[in-house]
Amino acid sequence: MTPSTKITTIHIRNNSFVPAVLTVLPGTGITWINDDSVPHIVKASGKSAGKFTSATMVSGARFGYTFGETPGAYEYMDPGFPGMNGTIIIANGAAVVGAPTTQGAP
Repeated sequence: MTPSTKITTIHIRNNSFVPAVLTVLPGTGITWINDDSVPHIVKASGKSAGKFTSATMVSGARFGYTFGETPGAYEYMDPGFPGMNGTIIIANGAAVVGAPTTQGAP
């Protein structure tokens, strides 16, 4: 698989994003899943404001967004829950989720 076909999941649990900070390769798709019993919204914030906003997600609902090739930190939040924030970091490197593994690595 190439990074552009990878999808990584972030769960919404206990009014928080799990994980709250995630580093992925450029072109990775992110799917947020609401595991809470209350509705949530995923909305880009800070310098990322306007990039994406989900509809209101009831329990069990999913929202997806694919990040482009531009490295950087993309912040998001739930406007109905102050302090419920997350960050997606787009970067290249071996320590990134979805990066190819090196043969012979432990």
